[in-house]
Amino acid sequence: MRQIGFRYLITLSSLFYSIAGYAQCVTGRTIDGQGQPVIGVVVIEDQTNATVTGDDGFFEISTDENPCSLTFRHISYEELVVENCSGDIGNVVLKEAVSRIDGVEIRGRRSVVKVEGTKLIYDIQRLSEGKVTNNAFEAVAELPAISREGDQLSVIGAGGTTVVINGKPSLMSQDQLVQYLKSIPVERLEKVETTYNAPPQWHTFGAAINIVLRRDPDQLNGRLQAEYTRNRANSYNAVGNMYIGGRRLSADIVATYGQGAGYNNFFEHNRHIVQDVLHDIRQTTTNKMRTGGFTLYGSLDYRLKKSSSLTLSYYGQVSPRRWNAVNELSQSNLFGEGSMDRLTCGTFQGMELWYRSGTVSAGASYSYIDNHIDQSSMDDILDFANTAHHRVNHVVAFVDISHSLPYEWALSYGARFNFTNNSSDQILRAAEEVRLESLLNESNASLYVSAGYSFQKKINLSVTLRGDYSVIDNYANFNLLPSLSMTIPIEENVHTLQYSLLSWRRDPPYSALREYYSYSDAYHIDMGNPELRSEIYYHNTLSYILKNRYIFSFRHSYVDKMIFNQSYLSSDNLLVVKQPLNINSFSVFAITAAIPFNIAKWWNVEFNILAKFERFKADDWHNISFDKSQFAANLFLTNYFNISHNPDIQLKISGIYYSGSLVGGFYKNAPNWYVDAGAQYTFARDRAVFSVTCGDVFQSYHIVMESLLDNQVRYFEGHSYPRRLTIAFTWKFGNYSGTQMRSSNMDTSRIE
Repeated sequence: MRQIGFRYLITLSSLFYSIAGYAQCVTGRTIDGQGQPVIGVVVIEDQTNATVTGDDGFFEISTDENPCSLTFRHISYEELVVENCSGDIGNVVLKEAVSRIDGVEIRGRRSVVKVEGTKLIYDIQRLSEGKVTNNAFEAVAELPAISREGDQLSVIGAGGTTVVINGKPSLMSQDQLVQYLKSIPVERLEKVETTYNAPPQWHTFGAAINIVLRRDPDQLNGRLQAEYTRNRANSYNAVGNMYIGGRRLSADIVATYGQGAGYNNFFEHNRHIVQDVLHDIRQTTTNKMRTGGFTLYGSLDYRLKKSSSLTLSYYGQVSPRRWNAVNELSQSNLFGEGSMDRLTCGTFQGMELWYRSGTVSAGASYSYIDNHIDQSSMDDILDFANTAHHRVNHVVAFVDISHSLPYEWALSYGARFNFTNNSSDQILRAAEEVRLESLLNESNASLYVSAGYSFQKKINLSVTLRGDYSVIDNYANFNLLPSLSMTIPIEENVHTLQYSLLSWRRDPPYSALREYYSYSDAYHIDMGNPELRSEIYYHNTLSYILKNRYIFSFRHSYVDKMIFNQSYLSSDNLLVVKQPLNINSFSVFAITAAIPFNIAKWWNVEFNILAKFERFKADDWHNISFDKSQFAANLFLTNYFNISHNPDIQLKISGIYYSGSLVGGFYKNAPNWYVDAGAQYTFARDRAVFSVTCGDVFQSYHIVMESLLDNQVRYFEGHSYPRRLTIAFTWKFGNYSGTQMRSSNMDTSRIE
């Protein structure tokens, strides 16, 4: 039965290749011994015709001979001659060149980090060697100058960072994108690019991480993974992924299933003044949570010709009602005992069509979100029920065009259009029934033009001017937003400077713009704000890259009309109200350093430092003014140990320290630290991976915050029992070419 299934799979893949194939010229891809693309290889056909491989290692060369002879030459690799070439010849493996001078062995090597314009390009496959990583997300999180907090990735010191795939925002939200990256293997990654100033073609702003996926012809590979996590409750996850790459047509399918549970405990002490009367309120709240759902991602990529392709993508997510629940129990000295139960369910459906050629990129996407919430709260004072239904229809269209001009000039321009229909209805049942309905239409048009100049192919300068026009119901807003980027290689591959100056607008989440309110208990209420307005960001960054390895950055950011989502003690009644409002500004000065080094051949270390000075300013926040600032520092230390090559065992120990900082503008947060540890065993000829990780080994991370602002005298302490044990098993399969097996060495960022 196993042989029949195997032959059936091979037959299907062969049929797929034959449908997708063509033989008008000779194509292929140059790779090294680890399966990574080799760029800049000169491909010569019968000593009369030549081409050079691109960033992905692919080449295409016209020939009048069928078959023909191809010669491959690169300074770091041995020359290779391949005879009888026709059509697509697949992967061409180059052997690293070795020279000897007076008994000294010299090996050609590629840079691990490459500076290109204002981007840093990481050799993700090489940097992932010897590290405890089960998926693409974990591999990216381990890169130098990238920090991870929970499931959030950011360029160190940059604050908010957008993750994009293949140079464009995904139709998935950032949370959904994280789950997608966790479901695909490290081997699917070609390279990772980071920048403090995203190019306008990425259609995002500020710091960004661009993850470029490999497109391998004549490949069939996949991965199955099962994961179990224990953290005072049990969580289960399963992932299946398959990639089929033909000469012109490729397909990618990812399916996930997950169910989890969580537990946390909070203590709150408020000195609440209402109409000049002081109420000393102490409340303990315990939350038990269940989460779960299914996701399905699929894409078809059709290569029209050498430099153009058409991609159709789909992403779906289903969160069943009974799998997503919160049970909250509270005990208050004033309100007595209370309970809250909330059930949620929802779906996300999205499709995108994307066309790319050498100079033109265009696409369109549509997504639909449908969420339901049923909630009931009861205590000695309040008997409250809430039923809410939220729907979002989102349409995006974009086009980008670029030109190479004489005298080392480049010109690019493009446009992006968004339309969103955001509707919700809510039924509140307390002393009486109240119905709330909200309909919000938003249109946004963005145009940009960007000019770039390369001085003697060393100093790169880029200037962009963007115009953004948005209409939210009857409120219209126009912004003209300039940006500038410059790269100066003082000494090539030794000393490099990067500078960026940019500005952008960030719109509020759709959910925050709804007119709604919801009680969690008799003392806490959440409210929307239809009057919320967009933030404007101004950002300066100067980076110094030493030997393409050590990275030092200085950044200043200023946010005008910052969206401030902090709860406050109402002076009119005994309520803690959480409602987003715009305050005057937020600014930060930050200095970062990323320093990787080796202590021994089997012991690698990455040390990151972030020091920052933050300031929050508000003239009228619920009739309170404040101007608060504080210095903070974060230290990140990660150790990688190559315990054994045979068997292949890797160990990772990392520690993070946070000094006290401002949280939410005026809360002082106590210092925090934690240590993570993990081990990974790879066997069965690199097809099977077993890993064990323990997060927060000493269970040291806890939340303690205090506010002494005006009449906002509050103390907050939280325990989420962060220690967690995760066991994962991964099985990799595939890498087939024909019948022979080869050894395997839409933007929804505002939807909350």
